[in-house]
Amino acid sequence: MRKELIGMIALWLAACGGGGGPEGEPLISGHVDFSIGSTTSDIKNGVALPASETSSAAFTVILGSGGINCDTAPGQFLPKGSYVTFDPTTTMPMVYDDIFVSVIHSTSSGYHLNGTSGHVEVTSVSDTSVAGSIDHMDTDEEDGAIVVSGSFEVTRCF
Repeated sequence: MRKELIGMIALWLAACGGGGGPEGEPLISGHVDFSIGSTTSDIKNGVALPASETSSAAFTVILGSGGINCDTAPGQFLPKGSYVTFDPTTTMPMVYDDIFVSVIHSTSSGYHLNGTSGHVEVTSVSDTSVAGSIDHMDTDEEDGAIVVSGSFEVTRCF
């Protein structure tokens, strides 16, 4: 599964990825647990960005430990850290029982990429923020269990 995702996520990174300083845009509220195998990450930042022009999504949510913010620019790679991304198809509150969730762990030596269907609920989209919850579990052949779970409210950048 990971090899199939590398091309898709690399394309996403080139179209929508990266940027932001070391601090990033903090979560407005909520807490998201993130683990890959025995490694946990502090998901403290998050943004809702405009969807890429080639996407059918309404917007993209990125939750992460690295420096992501509203200046996250196309053509740049995500800074070092752990991230989860998903692409809601509407700006209305909605439950997505089968939305594609990408898990990205960026290090100085490269990217760990994984993704499968997960459960996301977008509970509100206001002029300034997007709020909801995520519940995603998967098993990576090399790294073990991947778990992303919690609630979030992030800055709306679109």
